This record gives sequence, structure tokens and C-alpha cells, in this order.
Amino acid sequence: MFSVIISTILAGFGISLVSAPLGCCIIWRRMSYFGDTLAHSSLLGAAIGILLNIDTNISIIVFSLLISYLLLYLQSKTSNSQDSILGILSHSSLAIGIVIISMASRRIDVKSYLFGNIITVTEVEIAIIYSCLLVTSSLFFFLWRSIISTIIHPELAIIDGINTKKIDLLITLTTALVIACNIKSIGVLLVTAMLIIPAATSQIFATSPLQMVCFAAIFGFMSIISGLVFCWYMDTPAGPSIVVCSFIVFLLAKIFKNILNLRDNKA
Repeated sequence: MFSVIISTILAGFGISLVSAPLGCCIIWRRMSYFGDTLAHSSLLGAAIGILLNIDTNISIIVFSLLISYLLLYLQSKTSNSQDSILGILSHSSLAIGIVIISMASRRIDVKSYLFGNIITVTEVEIAIIYSCLLVTSSLFFFLWRSIISTIIHPELAIIDGINTKKIDLLITLTTALVIACNIKSIGVLLVTAMLIIPAATSQIFATSPLQMVCFAAIFGFMSIISGLVFCWYMDTPAGPSIVVCSFIVFLLAKIFKNILNLRDNKA
């Protein structure tokens, strides 16, 4: 039991750290639907892994990266709006993935992919999460200024000689990698929520991009721990419980901020 608790906390800590900067990027770029599309397509990646009898962790990561690249390609080559492309790929890949899994010769628990279960995380999955954290941390450490300029002031970034297309591609691929790494623990239907909600909560208090990323990691870890406690005492699914607690943290932060604003106005 003790080893399960340690593994779960380690996984939760890694997820909160790796999700924070990319969740902020999604908020800044107003691309939450993009995250949903990548999450839904990852289920198709799992289905392909099952169909070809290969490790689903590998197939999810590889397929998510391919879908993210395809999204960027379609956005630049087709006349359809971005929302329509995202909607088509999101719902189609989710439906195809479920159909393939239901037709698989070996019995698969679809709910484990849809809703996840961080409590059953394995050592291999923890290693994948922290490998993903290493990649993400390196990207943001070396390219922080370029990333911020590209997202917040793209026109000025081009003038400064920053290759904004390259930065967009790196952020997109890294987002796909993070979503793929979190699928087993949070689930396809909830993984984007863990990217967006802590980042949105941190936006309430943060006064700088770096501060927003740090707060997002803190709020994300708070949500995971409180969700696990709720799951333990109420016997509810771990993934949805974590997202519910993340939403409660967001609401409390909003209320607290409004109270502070009222006091400042009265003063």
C-alpha cells in the first residue's frame, strides 16, 4: 500500500509540473479545443497499438505526435476553418478508436482509457512522465523568451528574427507528448482539463508569465492530492475526482480574488 501511495504521489507531482507550462501556452493561445483534439486522437493511438499488438504507451505517443503535425499541416493547406478541422479530427478519431478497441480480439477496458486511473500507475509510466518532464523543461528553459514572444507578440517576434513557425511546431509537438503521457493516469476525456484548469486558476493571481507557470504547477498538484483524498474516502473514480477538485480550487480562487477586489475598492 505504501509503495502505491508513493508511486501515485510521484506521478501526480510529475504530471503537475509537466502540464503547467503547456497549459499556460494553451490559455495564452486560446486553443483549448486543440488540446481536446489531441486527447481524443490519442485513444485512436491506443487502439492502433492494441490492433498491432505493440506497447500502447509507445503507440499513443507516436500517434499523438503524428496527429499534432497533421493538424498544423491541414491548417496551412486547407480552406476549412481551424474549428472545423479540429472538430472533424477530434470526434472522428475518438469514435474510430472506440470502435477498434471494441472489435479487438483481447478484452480491453475502454473506461481505463477514457477516465484513467492514476492509482494504478506503473514504474514504466512514471518513467515516461518524468522523461516527458525533462523534454518540456529543456524546451522552456532554452527557448523561454522566444516562446513568450511568439505567443504574446508574434509580429514583434518575427521582426526580432524568431522562427515563429518552428516555435509553434515545438509547442504543438510537446503538448501532444504531454497529453499522451497523461492519458493512462487522467484519461482521454479529462486530460485537457488538467492542462487548462490549473493554468486558468493561476491566471487569476499571476502578474507575469513565469509566475503563472509556477502557480499552475502548484494548483495542479493541489488538485491531484485533494482529488486522491476525495477518491479514497468517497470511493469515486480517481481521474474525475481530480478534475472536480481542480474545478473547486478554481472557484475558490475566483471567490477569494473577488473578495480581495471588494476590499481594495472599499479602501
